[in-house]
Amino acid sequence: MRAANGVVIITTKRGKAGVSTINLDAYRGVQQVWRKLDLLTAKEYAIINNENRIAGGERIVVDRLRNPDALGEGTDWQDEVFRRAAIQNYALSATGGSDKARFAVSGSYFQQDGTVIGSTFERYTLRANGDLQLNKILKVGSNISLTHLRDRQITSGGGTEGSRNGEYGTIQQAIRIPSIIPVYRPTATTMSPVAPRTTSWRKTHWPRLRSATRSLCATAA
Repeated sequence: MRAANGVVIITTKRGKAGVSTINLDAYRGVQQVWRKLDLLTAKEYAIINNENRIAGGERIVVDRLRNPDALGEGTDWQDEVFRRAAIQNYALSATGGSDKARFAVSGSYFQQDGTVIGSTFERYTLRANGDLQLNKILKVGSNISLTHLRDRQITSGGGTEGSRNGEYGTIQQAIRIPSIIPVYRPTATTMSPVAPRTTSWRKTHWPRLRSATRSLCATAA
């Protein structure tokens, strides 16, 4: 990066005459949601639901809500949606050359899982350039850049109803679905996902995919 008269010019790293150098840069880590919302347990939900129906002159119609103590903690849907997500980056570069010819080549790999299960981002990059001094006044050079991206996004919620990021997003539903709803319903031979009864719950998918894209970009000069 160079600056002159208030103008910033970003330049690609290029080879230098002298001893060739090789550099390796790598890191790996994890990410996680730093705080979750403190929502009602299944027992607390049943108690409040029952008190509300009794106060309104209605009777308790759901059998399993008649004994809140038997429900325990129930399902923490935030735990079912969020995860500890890995992030990693590896970059390798080499530069070198002589007074007449110089080169620089680099490649990198970056991968980041989202904290919402099912989301991920991945990027591969390759860059190369070279310079050749033909004579005292003539110099030629070349630049090549390749980038491959894979991006998988999950609808999180928070937008307006009907939008791609609306009320049926994964995070929104994790907050809205009562903890009395289990993740799986036991059957005679298997465990099958529960299909919630209300309209909004039926539209929930875990995770709810927003978009999955792949792209390849190439430039040469």
